[in-house]
Amino acid sequence: MRTDVVRKGRLKDARSKEVMQFLSSMQADRQIANADILVDIAHVLMLNKQKINNREVTGQILSVLMDLHRNGVPEEVFD
Repeated sequence: MRTDVVRKGRLKDARSKEVMQFLSSMQADRQIANADILVDIAHVLMLNKQKINNREVTGQILSVLMDLHRNGVPEEVFD
């Protein structure tokens, strides 16, 4: 077992070699951040369509997600 090196060592428990191979690195997180935001937008729209979230909540969430999509995810998110 090895100590987890992702997230700057914030995950303190031991991880097996197999688990370590599946954990994403911060660089990979940066590369997929925009795709994740697009998935989040789709989910929020679905929640609205299914009447799980109301229009006001949907608008508030979409406002933040669209800002992240247009301007990128702030670097401090990856710290």
